[in-house]
Amino acid sequence: MAAAMIAGCRSTDSQSAGEVAPVAGAPRPNILVIQADDVGFELLSTYGGQTHKTPNLDRLAAAGMKFKYCFANPACSPSRAQLLTGRYNFRSGFIDITGRNGAPELLDPAKEVTLANLLKGVGYDTAICCKWHLGWGNTPTTGPSEFDPAKYRPSSNIKACGFKDQYCFSGPHITYGPPYTTQYHPDVYHRWALNYLESRKENAAPFFLWYALGLVHFDYDPTPLNPFGKKNDKANFPYMVQYMDMLVGQIMRKLDELGLADNTMLVFTADGGTDKHKTMLNGRELEGGKGTLLDCGSWSPLLVRWPGTVRPGGYCEELADLTDLLPTCCDVAGARIPTDRAIDGVSLVKPLLGEPGRRKDYVHVQLVKKRFLRDTRWKIREDGRLYDCKETPFEEKLIKPEEDTPESREARERLTQAMRKFV
Repeated sequence: MAAAMIAGCRSTDSQSAGEVAPVAGAPRPNILVIQADDVGFELLSTYGGQTHKTPNLDRLAAAGMKFKYCFANPACSPSRAQLLTGRYNFRSGFIDITGRNGAPELLDPAKEVTLANLLKGVGYDTAICCKWHLGWGNTPTTGPSEFDPAKYRPSSNIKACGFKDQYCFSGPHITYGPPYTTQYHPDVYHRWALNYLESRKENAAPFFLWYALGLVHFDYDPTPLNPFGKKNDKANFPYMVQYMDMLVGQIMRKLDELGLADNTMLVFTADGGTDKHKTMLNGRELEGGKGTLLDCGSWSPLLVRWPGTVRPGGYCEELADLTDLLPTCCDVAGARIPTDRAIDGVSLVKPLLGEPGRRKDYVHVQLVKKRFLRDTRWKIREDGRLYDCKETPFEEKLIKPEEDTPESREARERLTQAMRKFV
């Protein structure tokens, strides 16, 4: 492992936009972020999930660092906005799906500085594949062409958000069946991702690829693993999880084949918790909480592999959320973030290198007007309710003020004070 200190760490108070030294002792890596859809941490066997087998993701975890606590949001667009901006949703306006409940129709790069533009500014080639779901700009999105890869029309908005290359769909979920019955659509977008990696073999410039994988969001239609299943049947869900894992494995093998793996920071995460599916987790049954403010509505996996820099088999119990990916990627790429706005993310580079010093006191999760702040033990809601999350995700115990212990009272006062910044 590189025994490196961080050179030029981001400081929200003092730095301006531009280029800084990346992680000392390590070349600027390619950055590949795979963000699955509606994949709670409990679906992965590396986290103790027992219902589904995810051997490729288990292998990814074993080759790098697994984060215990990573929180997204309970809905798709807000989580994507967090990843791209490094900011909580009340700042960007993405408190819900695009255009719903007052959320913007699209992510406006004139108002928000995006991770892709920051990396592009320091010489990275940038690309996005599969699910965008942050608006579409000037290109019409109504009708079947929105989902038909053969009729793809690039989005000016995606380009303005910093992506040089793109191959996306814009809606809430992939259409799997008619009228396009000859191909499984996740395969179409996946081939594009593999071809993009092929194109990097002889290209000296580092790249940032955000593979916003559409699985395992509904429709719950058959996959090539169970082609004779019924349409929109939850019985297909285990095959969808298996197929997602298989696609991640193919990406890992492609990086190996092309000789790119050793200089690629590969990140796997998700945009929120699992839908209403029951999973056995460490011997207990857990139902997914998508769309809710329960922990299992937003608790996502976070796995990071970076050979030669991140020690294999690492496990981190620090708090993390999707806002942290922007400063992390900027640190490893040598990009500064702007100082004219609040950035809520805190770089994960120190824990990735096994170094002390990073501190994130809480994560913030929001859906429309409801929200919570959470540390590793306590959660407070927007109305002041305090929960003991010692037994989460199976139980979140409400602690009434008259039931306070010295420990819960300290947590209530601390998190109440922090919540005032956001309400």
